[in-house]
Amino acid sequence: AGTAAAAGRARVSIIMPTYNRAHLIGESIRSALRQTLLPSEIIVVDDGSSDQTAATIADFGEKVRYFRQDNAGKSAAMNRGIAAARGDY
Repeated sequence: AGTAAAAGRARVSIIMPTYNRAHLIGESIRSALRQTLLPSEIIVVDDGSSDQTAATIADFGEKVRYFRQDNAGKSAAMNRGIAAARGDY
């Protein structure tokens, strides 16, 4: 990881835990995609939402890696995303 970062090729993962935030998650993803340095991956962990979160995320296709789990809280969702991340950071 240190060598990749030193060479300017660091892979950055963005992890977004979410719960019933269909009305906000799309704008969060669009914001990440508008950054000057694009992330290597965007991971959204849906912590058991009962709204349209899954459908909203599906609109982004392969730009987002989506994981769904039973509601276990923000920390559990973040840990799931970290475990799935492929980036250096």
